[in-house]
Amino acid sequence: MMKKNILGSFVMVGILVLTLIAGCSSNKEPASKPQAGDFPSKAITIVNASAPGSPTDIMARAVAHSMKDDLGVPVVVVNADGAGGANMMAKIKAEAADGYTIATANAAQITNTYDQIPQHSIEDFDFLVNVQEEPYALVVLKDSPIQSFEDIMKLGQDAKLKIGGQLNILATMLEQIATGRYGFELPYAPFSGGSESVTNLLGGNVDVISSSPTTVKQYIEDGSMRVIAITGMKRMELDGFKDAPTLLELGYEKTEPTSYRGFIARKGIPQEIKDTLVNSITKALHQPGINIEVTGFMGPEEFTQYAKTGYDSYVDIVSGSKK
Repeated sequence: MMKKNILGSFVMVGILVLTLIAGCSSNKEPASKPQAGDFPSKAITIVNASAPGSPTDIMARAVAHSMKDDLGVPVVVVNADGAGGANMMAKIKAEAADGYTIATANAAQITNTYDQIPQHSIEDFDFLVNVQEEPYALVVLKDSPIQSFEDIMKLGQDAKLKIGGQLNILATMLEQIATGRYGFELPYAPFSGGSESVTNLLGGNVDVISSSPTTVKQYIEDGSMRVIAITGMKRMELDGFKDAPTLLELGYEKTEPTSYRGFIARKGIPQEIKDTLVNSITKALHQPGINIEVTGFMGPEEFTQYAKTGYDSYVDIVSGSKK
């Protein structure tokens, strides 16, 4: 009887040891990569780097609504605006590269990684889909004495100009024009977003703002604001913008960069999952009744190249202004 008990004890100990070994072995196995067939199995978060109610915020929410129906899981927009895009970048880089956290981004936020938020890099992100492309615009109130870009430069020379906005790349272009051609420094008040820029112009705190056309479109249409000039290679066809010349047209070099709004993700998402996200965003943009204009659609390859070209142009402009 004692021998049986001893034998039984050895058997139990052996089973326990084997169980522990198996458990340790399973813990050492690397976590399986997310598979396209399993994706998505839970809610997707879109981190929006712009203020609530901004054109980018409106775009994100319209796309999220359609993606929810397409993918069959909640798609939630979370605002992480401010700090020039740094808050958004930190948030998506803190999450796994599994496709469950993506973000909106525009040209100003990505170019900020060069000199404003160097803790992040354009190389940290995958560019998924671009939705809108538009120039940068210089805008004044309807009753402003400023009628042309030359008026802006003249008032700047006389230290009688207050100019501001959220578009750092246009600010840099203006600084280069002012110092390089006219020999004076142009003070520029940076604002956190388009809404703050509009508020400051309407309130008389500044005379001119740099803005995206989408942000000021309603004010141009109702006649309370006017467009003085835009960046880019050609004039806009949009009502209220058609008569605004390009800075290139006026003879100013290195003023071709334009802005974009699209979706990015932390670099490293498996290709199959990335394809699922790209396809879902693309479907959303072509849904009837979507309440945003698609003015510059680009898929991943074209968007990546476009963003990098814009980034390189900005670096070239900034480098030139520091010489």
